[in-house]
Amino acid sequence: MHTLTTRNDADRARDIVELALRDHTFCTTCGETMGIAEHGRDLWIECASLRSRTGLRLRFEEAMHERHLIDLPMRGLDLAA
Repeated sequence: MHTLTTRNDADRARDIVELALRDHTFCTTCGETMGIAEHGRDLWIECASLRSRTGLRLRFEEAMHERHLIDLPMRGLDLAA
């Protein structure tokens, strides 16, 4: 007997994040690994080297290193782990 499970927004968001991590493993600029970061109410996959940067230096390096917005089915992080 097969049971159908309904996929909810949290399941779809998890799949999108996993796909982003598969598609963007390393920064094409410097070779650092990519990771998930929260900025405001958005999730980004970005170069790990950006995590230690702040202020003007962060803004400058964001333009040089790889960084992509993750488009989730629901905006914000209301998707509780």
